[in-house]
Amino acid sequence: MTQIGESEFVVTSYCHSCQHWRHAQSDRPQWPCLENTIMSPAKPAARPLPPEPPRRDRRFMATRQDDRILCLPLETVTPIFGGAASPRQLDDVDAIRVSGIRGQLRFFWRALYGHECQNAAELAAQEFALWGGITAQQPVRSRVDLWLSHVSGIGPGSRDTSRIKDRRVGYVLWPARPPREEAPWAPRRKKGVQFCLHVRIADPDRKAGNGSEITNATQVLSALRAWLLFGGIGSRTRRGCGSLTINLTACAGQPDRIQLAAWLPAEANPMAIERLLGMRCISKPARPLRDMPSLHGARLFHGRPGRSPKKAWEQAISWLQQFRMEIGPKQRGKPKRELNHARAIQERAALGLPIVGLAGNENARLGWNNRAGQSRDRLTSPVIFKPLPLADGRFAPIALWLARADPKGSLIWLCGDSPQGLVAGEFPKSDRLLGDFKSKFSRLKESTSSGENSRRKGSNKPRNGGNSPRNRRQGGKRRQ
Repeated sequence: MTQIGESEFVVTSYCHSCQHWRHAQSDRPQWPCLENTIMSPAKPAARPLPPEPPRRDRRFMATRQDDRILCLPLETVTPIFGGAASPRQLDDVDAIRVSGIRGQLRFFWRALYGHECQNAAELAAQEFALWGGITAQQPVRSRVDLWLSHVSGIGPGSRDTSRIKDRRVGYVLWPARPPREEAPWAPRRKKGVQFCLHVRIADPDRKAGNGSEITNATQVLSALRAWLLFGGIGSRTRRGCGSLTINLTACAGQPDRIQLAAWLPAEANPMAIERLLGMRCISKPARPLRDMPSLHGARLFHGRPGRSPKKAWEQAISWLQQFRMEIGPKQRGKPKRELNHARAIQERAALGLPIVGLAGNENARLGWNNRAGQSRDRLTSPVIFKPLPLADGRFAPIALWLARADPKGSLIWLCGDSPQGLVAGEFPKSDRLLGDFKSKFSRLKESTSSGENSRRKGSNKPRNGGNSPRNRRQGGKRRQ
């Protein structure tokens, strides 16, 4: 742009249509190559773009002869919530994000093999050697490549923004509730999303450090199986959202169908799961406990399997709902709002933080301070409630209590975005909470099963009816 006078300018631009420079004045710019001015709605025809060069995907390593490649046809059996870059939203471009799958695989790898490391530095070194990362010296290339194919079930009809009417599903999907009644609910992806997960393992026969005989392929396959059984897609996976199973329909006609079915346990018990993972983990406690959740020393509770994954999921949710509401001392004759007192809330902190909406204030929540005095807003729950897929096509409701040391710090009350808060007390002991769950689990499972049988038969009997311990103490008569 060149100035001619005090108020006149010459605008210089290159014209791609006539391939020469053109000029115009600022008061009424006219182009020498066009009859109309640029103020006119008429525009020159767009020149077609040249064809794009062939795309080269540089994310993957070159395939070598000794690399191991496998393909898993998977399908979601529960709705997917979240999983996009924005919270509480679905990703329409990458409906199934590979980065999220890789993050969960690294988590379950640490839950399976992290206890073998002596300190955090050794754990980071072994994890970076297999899964990649950025060290102080230089970036480390991952030896595991993941990509997807044949993704289906993600069309416009798969989004669900309706109100959640099921109380049990709404209990775990409370983040989907809108802040106002007239606002829409957060979208969820309906079940039935199918995709093929491809895994490439470089140097599959390479052994881990510290004299271990476990190879890279064994570690990756064990992490894949643990993610398939206890993980999922998206967020809220520890409450059963985005649960997966092997897509047996896609396996039909394939010669390796029996091998794919072997990815699922035959029964929902620790022995069958340990046989599938190839190690003793659930039945073998890991001491001492660390801040990192571990499958070694975890406790598995399971119910009766069935053909419906939704019923198995709802039964597992009912265990969480009933147990969480029974935490804390019982007081009869008081309004329901007074039962949510400070002591009960402090004990519920062991099931995950934050706890929002305290005392009727949407901005009030319960957080925690670590040993360094830094305020933290989130703490993952050590308990996983979800439907466990079995090899025969059934699903069992499970509650998996991961082994983790009690957080070193204190609970604090927070309000809004303020980092400061009042000390609410110490963290509850997870061993005591686990003992309470063990003692109440049989009763919770029995009450849920009797309630399902009553609804199935059309009976109006209460869940405690029949031959329950309560009725036996009363001589088999219901309390009027």
